[in-house]
Amino acid sequence: MSGRLPFHRALHSLRLRPPIVTGAEARGRRLFLRAGVAAAVGVAASSIQTFSFAAAAQANQGQGDDVEAFVRALYEAKDRLDARTFASYFADPHDYLDPVSGYCALLEPPKAVEDRYGNGMFKRIAVPGRLCRFLHATGDLRYGLVAECANLPGGVFNDGCDLMAVMELKAGRISRNTDYWDSRQLGAGASAVHPDGAPRQRDACRPSVIPGDPPHSSREMLDFARRFHDALAAGRPERLMTFFAEDALFIHPLLHRGPAGYDLFNRGTQLRGKASIERFLKGAQPLLPDATNSTIVNVVGGKAGGGIEWKAGGIYARQGLTRDGIRGVTSFDLIGGLVQRMSVKFDTMQMTADQRAAIVGR
Repeated sequence: MSGRLPFHRALHSLRLRPPIVTGAEARGRRLFLRAGVAAAVGVAASSIQTFSFAAAAQANQGQGDDVEAFVRALYEAKDRLDARTFASYFADPHDYLDPVSGYCALLEPPKAVEDRYGNGMFKRIAVPGRLCRFLHATGDLRYGLVAECANLPGGVFNDGCDLMAVMELKAGRISRNTDYWDSRQLGAGASAVHPDGAPRQRDACRPSVIPGDPPHSSREMLDFARRFHDALAAGRPERLMTFFAEDALFIHPLLHRGPAGYDLFNRGTQLRGKASIERFLKGAQPLLPDATNSTIVNVVGGKAGGGIEWKAGGIYARQGLTRDGIRGVTSFDLIGGLVQRMSVKFDTMQMTADQRAAIVGR
């Protein structure tokens, strides 16, 4: 390895320095003082609730900044084709899983990652800056996170696609990475994954038992995941909407209308605001693979956010790569226990054209 520390290790070294009061911390202190004065003079309870929400956001900010810095540095190393630094983010050993293509590498050392990327994809692309762009990250560096990036056209495929990676962490490194993406976003390029347009089928690639692997979700995230998924799977949109903030952002591949192929950076697959999200879920929820009859497979993250890996059931129970249910992931950014951002990713090519059309029609 080079003399430079991986970026996430450098972050931890910064914490040994004397604390500096940032502008955000100063604003947080002012909010606290204002709330104390407000309580003393008996202002409306809504003002106190607003303060509580702001305080929760402030508490989440530090963890969120560290998570974003970790993921951003990981993808920047990948984009500049720096195989050694990229590989340094992975534990020894670790798993890599791709439930869309069926590819997996189990109990792999970081050196294998360096060799595979350095002598494969990175050598083929050749020119740095053409592979991927960081989009978003949520979770907790003590447990696990969900990372999002845009794979650029001409990189992995001729067409680009947005990717969501579930990363389980062990001692600050990635012990398991599971990539989810929608091959239908590739347009005609989806034929590279699904020859002749028939949904791809392969045997399951089961995760390994990583020696000394710790829990990958906090008690708070496990509790949130159970309650949220129970409401989603039960088909009760009114109950489900109590989990969302008023200005929440909602991202779902089935918001795309029209033929295969859609823009990168989540364009065309977003809704903003609780009212818009409720309209979509009231119409489409009974037909969404991630909703009715789905089950939780895995949970990662902490109090500030994370994700749920799920498996579809019901009408989708015999579909998906292994024909035992379509698999996907849903990520959450949480503030004060409410969803500020929710993003869903799975391969919609594993659905039939009629199933996709039924959701658009609803």
